[in-house]
Amino acid sequence: MTQTDPRPPQRDLPDRIQDALTGMRDRIGANRAVAATAAVVAVVLLVAIVAAVIASGGGPAPQAGDDASASAATESGTAPEAAPGEHAPALPADGAYLVRQESTGLCLTLGPEIGNETRTVVVIGDCAATEPAAFAFAAQGAGVYTVGMELPDWSACLGVDAPGDGDGYLTAAYECADDDLQRFQLTERGDDTYAVAVTATGLCLSLLWQAEGVAGEAIGTTDCDDADPHQRFALLVP
Repeated sequence: MTQTDPRPPQRDLPDRIQDALTGMRDRIGANRAVAATAAVVAVVLLVAIVAAVIASGGGPAPQAGDDASASAATESGTAPEAAPGEHAPALPADGAYLVRQESTGLCLTLGPEIGNETRTVVVIGDCAATEPAAFAFAAQGAGVYTVGMELPDWSACLGVDAPGDGDGYLTAAYECADDDLQRFQLTERGDDTYAVAVTATGLCLSLLWQAEGVAGEAIGTTDCDDADPHQRFALLVP
């Protein structure tokens, strides 16, 4: 035999509040001042209950990869990391990178100056066997970087031969100094490459115009030209 629950059916919380308000109004009658006070109390009570219900509902915590996480990373100034072999994000975070000259696919390294074998300068060569093993970029603000070169016998910086104010001045390893010939302005070219301009002169680093794009050819200065593929460089995570 089915038994009937003798208790009255449960009602939603708002219905019960409405009943309480109705009963209060009936008991108060025509006393408007008291009725107004009771109404204010009831509204405050209702707001408090709703707020408690919302707070108890909570919400899912942001997961890795959510927009909230990405926004927090951006606000903290932390640049996204690239995997080995990938292009560096723009502008690159401080760190060690291979510098690939995009018209040849070869990377910056050290080698003898053509016609002056006793001097070592920056040339292009095999990306799998560069010296140094990577170039250490350190931001100086507004897209300007110094470029460290950790060599077997000393810690040097990339620099341009003085005065560096015309075509064909070569780049080499120099003692690090507070010198605009050792500071470089990176500008995105929209295809994961950068133009690299010498802060002191505004001239751009380039594979020199006489070059045939083979290993051992030098990197030097020339007038900046957005359309010149010899002036485009990619930074790769080693």
